[in-house]
Amino acid sequence: MNEYDINRDIEIDSYNLEAECITMASTYYKYAEMNRQAKSLVSKKADNVKVVRAVRSIAIREENKDKKLTVDMVAALVDSDSQVAEANRELREAEATFDKIAVMVKSMEIKKSELDNLVKLKCNSMYVDSPARPTRDLNSETSGEYLRKSMSSVPNR
Repeated sequence: MNEYDINRDIEIDSYNLEAECITMASTYYKYAEMNRQAKSLVSKKADNVKVVRAVRSIAIREENKDKKLTVDMVAALVDSDSQVAEANRELREAEATFDKIAVMVKSMEIKKSELDNLVKLKCNSMYVDSPARPTRDLNSETSGEYLRKSMSSVPNR
């Protein structure tokens, strides 16, 4: 995760929308791939917790076979076992990483939507490149010409 800079990747250079649009898919992909890997790690860590709990449960029963342990007592000893606690800690860390990367992916989805909006505004000539030099409104320049050309004379009756 360290090789990516989410703050840089979610920024939009509004003066270079074409380049932003071209790189959007590959940038989104790298975060989506990280998300997939993090989700896979969460599944592996959850499976590991189950295995460690089962192994420690068997070991605790073996260590205490001379004593009368109830099911609840074994469960309490398993819950307080250091190996189980470590497996649970690793699972929580993997879940936290997955949640963080999921937010990154959501940020990339928002960026895609914002790029789409900016491109539409630019295409409709409503976007201002700079306050000193607004973009020409080509739609208003051509709409009058379009109406004049498309109007036909109405025959007199």
